[in-house]
Amino acid sequence: MADFRQAPLGEILVARGRITEAQLEEALDRKRELGTKLGQALVALGYVSELDIAEALNEQGRVASIRLSTALVDVEVAESLGSQRSWAHRAVAFHEIGGIASVALEDPLDVSAVDEISRALGKPVFPVHASSPQIEAALQELFPRVEDQRSQLEAFLEEIRQLPEPAEDAPRGSSGVEESEAEVVVGLVDGILADAYAWRASDVHLEPRKDRFVVRFRVDGTLVERVSLPRFWMRPVLSRLKILSGLDIAQKRLPQDGRIQTVIDGRDVDLRVSTTPTLHGEGAAVRILDCGQQLFGLEQLGFEDAQLAAIREMIAARDGFVIATGPTGSGKTTTLYSILRELSSPETKIVTLEDPVEKELEEAFQISTNAKIGMNFAAGLRSVLRLDPDVIMVGEVRDLETARIALQAALTGHLVFTTLATVGTAKTISRLQDMQLERFPARRYAARDHLAALGEAHLPALQGARPAERA
Repeated sequence: MADFRQAPLGEILVARGRITEAQLEEALDRKRELGTKLGQALVALGYVSELDIAEALNEQGRVASIRLSTALVDVEVAESLGSQRSWAHRAVAFHEIGGIASVALEDPLDVSAVDEISRALGKPVFPVHASSPQIEAALQELFPRVEDQRSQLEAFLEEIRQLPEPAEDAPRGSSGVEESEAEVVVGLVDGILADAYAWRASDVHLEPRKDRFVVRFRVDGTLVERVSLPRFWMRPVLSRLKILSGLDIAQKRLPQDGRIQTVIDGRDVDLRVSTTPTLHGEGAAVRILDCGQQLFGLEQLGFEDAQLAAIREMIAARDGFVIATGPTGSGKTTTLYSILRELSSPETKIVTLEDPVEKELEEAFQISTNAKIGMNFAAGLRSVLRLDPDVIMVGEVRDLETARIALQAALTGHLVFTTLATVGTAKTISRLQDMQLERFPARRYAARDHLAALGEAHLPALQGARPAERA
């Protein structure tokens, strides 16, 4: 008997005669097109059954398989994972014993999903396989609100696809849509944003193509195509976003940046909107920042014991300058918030200066910048120093003036945290030198040699975190 442990799912199904090579190639194309899993694509095409997939997964990694029903689910355990993560990973945390949570997934060998679920629960996870319909039914019964949001979006998409495409010379309103269609556009935009939040997307990309208008979500660091519409809908959707974010809807030749503060699923959410002209028309990107997002403890971020010890040694100092580095979306701000949470106490005054405030931190004095009225990082930081803080967090060092004031604050008795979008400690120093920051003699902390642990680890456990959890 062949040993299929660790073999690809498609290879197992072909070897067992369940599908042909041609069917596998077709399913792989469908998987890439729709952003689904291979097993889902094969079932949707009718080539295999859910039972075939379960048997192949058992052979692939000797994973356990259960027949999931809500009668098996401990509701308290399921709610500890939450509706957003449960829907995003199509996972149901159904039982806990001995400090280990049992979680049902369609693909229990998805290591990144299992790791993120483990961090969210704060305990080890025992993953088991359950069929897609069983998970769908359990999620619908446990967390129906998220599915309602997705159904709402699908309803708007179906309504839009049934509308006739207007002629190029047809008279349109200033937003490029007739009054009778305006309500549909409002619902479509609201549905896209609610759907992105339910998927735990960090960004929404609205992209004009040669013959269509595409909306993609960035989920766990990967772009997934969610909506594809005729090109006509690009203009009214972007106009609606511009109106919500206070941008000029008539300006299509220059990039614009705006902000939307809204409530989604009962949570305060801040949306940063950026528009820009492209070859095929104007496009946009929306960054989702969940102000009410749960704060993680340092132990939940995936650091090794040595890295945790180094970080705690650094933050135990009464003054100093700590920079979290890494590419966009790697978890820099999430890490700093976890540090601030650990430092938070009635005896410590913590002040944050951000653009905008991304998470609410109890007992902290949090300030949002506003460039339109001259309240930038440099100006805000001068004001912060007059508030007698013990700990300061500056969202990002963007220019020489901000870097200089932050460094001076660190040298005069404050513990200062900030971020830089650089990769590694050496490049961080080069970036500061490029800003022409003076080289002050700095006090050498015992943990200085461990700065690379924070700067160069790139927080692999946080790659592709939520959205709203990534900065």
